[in-house]
Amino acid sequence: MKYNFQNSIIILVVCFLSLVAIPVLAAELYFGAQGQELSLEKNFEVGVLLNTEGESINAIEGKVIFPTDSLEFQETREGASLINFWIKKPTFDGSGVSFSGIVPGGYSGSQGYLFSIILKPKKLGQVTIDGKEVRALRNEPPGSAAQMKISPLKLDIVEESQTPEFLPPYDTEAPEPFTPEIARNSNIFDGKWFLVFNTQDKGAGIDHYEIKEKREFKILNFGFSTGEWIKTESPYLLKDQSLKSEISVKAIDKAGNEKIAILPPQSLPHWYENYLIWAIIIVAGVVGYIIWRILWRKIKRS
Repeated sequence: MKYNFQNSIIILVVCFLSLVAIPVLAAELYFGAQGQELSLEKNFEVGVLLNTEGESINAIEGKVIFPTDSLEFQETREGASLINFWIKKPTFDGSGVSFSGIVPGGYSGSQGYLFSIILKPKKLGQVTIDGKEVRALRNEPPGSAAQMKISPLKLDIVEESQTPEFLPPYDTEAPEPFTPEIARNSNIFDGKWFLVFNTQDKGAGIDHYEIKEKREFKILNFGFSTGEWIKTESPYLLKDQSLKSEISVKAIDKAGNEKIAILPPQSLPHWYENYLIWAIIIVAGVVGYIIWRILWRKIKRS
């Protein structure tokens, strides 16, 4: 039997490759800070970032955890986030910051900014920022789970460090323009009309929304309106199910800047629903009655 050196090499290579695990690409949640050493009692910012490893991700949720006995939570900031729609805005629950959001159309990249957490060190020593129960969905194929890995961040808390303290940037920009939408679905609010709305803020991030349903009544040059601002969130069950009110939605960012979106009434009120008309009718009736009484007394005296 003739020895074939080339075939032997091929067999050896195949055997070697079969013993080597082929790495599976996985999207990565990781964290960034301005320095590895941080000063005691001075605020610092931790960025929560996403590396999709070439995949397209359209939804992500999870929790960022840290030792609450060593780090004091201050606030979250999601201005300029790649998340277009928050199912659950980053929220501190006592042990960490939970979040859930959607990226319509998907995101693919290595430095995807999700949000930031502002913390204040309370104790000296080493601390670790980590993730928990992090899940992501691929854009293609739609809804399939993406492999996820988490890269913790280790930081040293010292008396004094060269890392500058985090100071909120000066923000004078209002949130982005937006258009609320009126909708109705048999599975939501028992089929009643509700309002959905959402916008982004590239600076400090959205703090909250307020809504006002205003009924306006006019006759000639006179008019008045009813309605007050109410703090709320999307979706919002409309109080005026007849859709005869003007709806205003105010987005307020964490620096106090505002952007207001207004929807006109979807249907006009009937004349008999105009309280001003009724007020005029009543006043006219009272005045007419007084005049009649005066004239009647004059007639009786004569």
